[in-house]
Amino acid sequence: MTPSVRFPVLAILAACALPGCSDHASVAKAQDLEVEIEQLTRLNSESEQASVRLQAQIEAARQEKDTLKAEKAKLEEDRAAASKELDELKIQFENYKVRYKLSMRRRAPGMHVDDFSIDGTTFSQVTLKELTDTYIHFSHNAGVAKLSVNLLPEPLQDLLGINISQSTLSEGHRVTITDPKHINASLVNEHNLQVIRTAAERTALANKLVTARRDLSATRQKLIYASNKGSPVGAMKKKINEQLDNIARLEGLLAQAGMNEYQAQREQPKLLPAQR
Repeated sequence: MTPSVRFPVLAILAACALPGCSDHASVAKAQDLEVEIEQLTRLNSESEQASVRLQAQIEAARQEKDTLKAEKAKLEEDRAAASKELDELKIQFENYKVRYKLSMRRRAPGMHVDDFSIDGTTFSQVTLKELTDTYIHFSHNAGVAKLSVNLLPEPLQDLLGINISQSTLSEGHRVTITDPKHINASLVNEHNLQVIRTAAERTALANKLVTARRDLSATRQKLIYASNKGSPVGAMKKKINEQLDNIARLEGLLAQAGMNEYQAQREQPKLLPAQR
């Protein structure tokens, strides 16, 4: 107890000790007053401590809000950059498909493709003679044929650039080519496609990472709101830990995808020497 609090009580007790102040009730009242003052002093100290803690929580929440605001701005910036890169990649891929299709038309004469069947008829030892937008002209073991490109099996359409697909190009049918010029053109096309695939994978992972970070920021905001209201936050903290683990996983995958893209760009196809 501080002297400033105790002094009035001592003064009362001293006054009551003087002649004419022998009232025991006054002494008891003074003692009760001292106890009440001690309680009020303790309550005042506890209130001050609670006020300090509350102010610290308010300041921490303000700082967290500023941090989340900065993170949100950064996420929006990353999302816009990733979206722009994806749009550019789509344009690049569309241009590549056009170039591939035109290249395949020039390379088609003399190409040998795997056997294929149409409506129960099997064509073997196929050698292409001409390829256009509407038909394919080729020789086979029983003679020559000219068919609509729409009748061809889908893998063969993919190979010839008729119905080109990023995931199935040159996987369904393999070309047997003896001319080094044709082989080199095919190798270059496959290399370019691999570069585009790895870039697309990296961009897709970057977009997933942006979304994951945005979801984490939203959960953190909900956690702050629940904490201020005194609501249970155990489930939210668990979710935040799971989101952090997912972000760490995506960051690892993104780093690997970046390395794959760099490796695909760095490795050049081994071309055959041109015939003289």
